[in-house]
Amino acid sequence: MKTKFVTTIILIGCISSMLISCNNPANKTLEETLNIPSDKALEIEKHFSDREIGVTAINPSENSIVKELDQAFEAYDITSDDAKQYLLIVRTEDKSYCAILGENLEIIDGAIDNTMFPINEMIEETLNIPADKALGIEAHFSDREINIVAINPSKNPIAEELDQAFEAYDITSDDAKQYLLIVRMEDKSYCAILDENLEIIDGAIDNTMFPSSSTLF
Repeated sequence: MKTKFVTTIILIGCISSMLISCNNPANKTLEETLNIPSDKALEIEKHFSDREIGVTAINPSENSIVKELDQAFEAYDITSDDAKQYLLIVRTEDKSYCAILGENLEIIDGAIDNTMFPINEMIEETLNIPADKALGIEAHFSDREINIVAINPSKNPIAEELDQAFEAYDITSDDAKQYLLIVRMEDKSYCAILDENLEIIDGAIDNTMFPSSSTLF
């Protein structure tokens, strides 16, 4: 009798697990892609559902920022049911949940730090911004295959012509090239990257940034 009872409990557990998997396609997708048990997949999926994000697809990330990710972590591209893109970060060893980042690499849920993206520390400290905003700025450089080794408030003469609503920073890459990063003064939001010849590499500038410049306009 006792054996039959135990068998029944186990059977109920198996059926429940199958029902959870069937009723949560996102859970099944996470389970298969990350190669994790269903309970861990369900736990990760809950971070998305808590933010009202319906997961419809998950794949190993092709985001350029991932090359900066420490080997102790993995990233996955997530597509939601409203066609938005997210970045899921988990630990490589046990696939434990770390964070969800939005399309602009802002933190949606969880947390990131400099152990995940070591290069961010320079941007984070120099601009005095949180890690996710530093990561978002760095992504614009990594998209252009520019690896930052130094960042400082700009001494470029063109920075003197910059409107007070903006700030400029001198960037040195690992191949010794110089770039100019322009951000908004108020919130350090990204505007543009210029090269050594002050040509736009990424982003955009206009005459509201450089109202008196004869060099750029």
